[in-house]
Amino acid sequence: MTKVIVDEDQTGVPYEKFKVMTGKLNSLEIEEVLSKQMIGRIGCLIDGRIHIIPVSYGYDGEHIYWLAPEGMNVGWLRKNPQICLETELMQDLGNWKSVTIWGTFTELPEPVEVNHALSLLSRCIHADISGCAAKMNPEWPFISQEKTHSREGLYSIKIERKSGHFEVFQSEGSRVHV
Repeated sequence: MTKVIVDEDQTGVPYEKFKVMTGKLNSLEIEEVLSKQMIGRIGCLIDGRIHIIPVSYGYDGEHIYWLAPEGMNVGWLRKNPQICLETELMQDLGNWKSVTIWGTFTELPEPVEVNHALSLLSRCIHADISGCAAKMNPEWPFISQEKTHSREGLYSIKIERKSGHFEVFQSEGSRVHV
């Protein structure tokens, strides 16, 4: 959908001031957002309330993977494994792409699945985190369990459905690509 805002110049002649286009992303654009981004928000319904859990994730086309300590959030996901994840690429408030996936929460007990997930998470971290952030702790983000005094776990969402939307704002003479 395109919305055109019309204004008048000093002589009273109408002209296009700006356009706002919104719409649905196609499957390639959805894959681009999921692959480029590494931070999302998991949504789950627990006891009639919606809970939002921010996560850093890895993506392989069929699953979203993340690392989290054992705790209340994981307990919620076990209680109701039908969850979603939202992420976006955002240039500014008027130029963005947003993707939501829906699927089933699972824990990764098998070594093959764990190694695959860690490989994806490791690639994301090395590609997108600055050397300064990585120096906070030489073992970050995979700090040993003895040092954290908590049980870390690897989890996934088996993706069942994907959807995406965009907004593009164009002012006079501008060309914007998110």
